[in-house]
Parts: sequence; structure tokens; C-alpha cells
Amino acid sequence: MAVIAGPVAPDVVHSTRGVLDYAVWRGIPYVRSWPRKPEMPRNPNVQASGAAFASYSRRVQSTDPTIITALVNPQAARTWTWKDALTSAIYGHLYL
Repeated sequence: MAVIAGPVAPDVVHSTRGVLDYAVWRGIPYVRSWPRKPEMPRNPNVQASGAAFASYSRRVQSTDPTIITALVNPQAARTWTWKDALTSAIYGHLYL
């Protein structure tokens, strides 16, 4: 992982997709090699967790609009989306 001076132009990010990964961690922009899928088989617990989260991700798309409105709090200091808040609530970590 290498720290970079600032944001990178979108066309550069797009042209290096699959080779380089640009991201920001705690306000620090960085670049790293594109993540690769592990070659060895995944642990059964990891596979089960991934399947559960994939199922959750599919079901969250049909969330009632009134719940989405309730999760959006413009006065909050956080920059969460309604999906972030809902995921935190599902895991029992929602503190508003």
C-alpha cells in the first residue's frame, strides 16, 4: 500500500481497474495492487457468512421507503447512507 498525494482522476482509476486499487482510509488516499481471490478453498464458516450476507444484500433492495426515510438523518454528524445504518442495526451496532 502506498500513500498518494490526493485524489486521482477518474479516467486514471478506470484505466487501471483490475491492476491498481485506489481508496481512502481514515482520510488518507492510497493505492495498492488489485485484491486477488485466495487460491486455497475458503473456510466453511467464511463461506456460510458470505452466503448469509449475499442473501441480506438481495433482500435489502426491497426495504420499505418509510424505513429508508427514517434511517436518513440529515442532522447526524455521520456520513452514513441508509444502507450503512440498516446494516449496523442488523448487526446490533446502531448508535444514533
